Amino acid sequence: MAQTVLKFNNLQDLAECMFQLNVRRPLLDYDLFTMTAELSAVQVERARDFRAQVLSPGACDLAGPDPQ
Repeated sequence: MAQTVLKFNNLQDLAECMFQLNVRRPLLDYDLFTMTAELSAVQVERARDFRAQVLSPGACDLAGPDPQ
């Protein structure tokens, strides 16, 4: 697992992702719609289903490039 920062378009997507992935103790920024947490490569891939953009180099290196 690696420290990963995810950015979302809105708080609804952020909240759904956080609960669906069962993320423990994330650092949330409600103004920027970001979540920082220890995530596996599989969790990063699943987060993309919630329209998350990977901002940090952590687990995204294992998961591959962001689809554009």
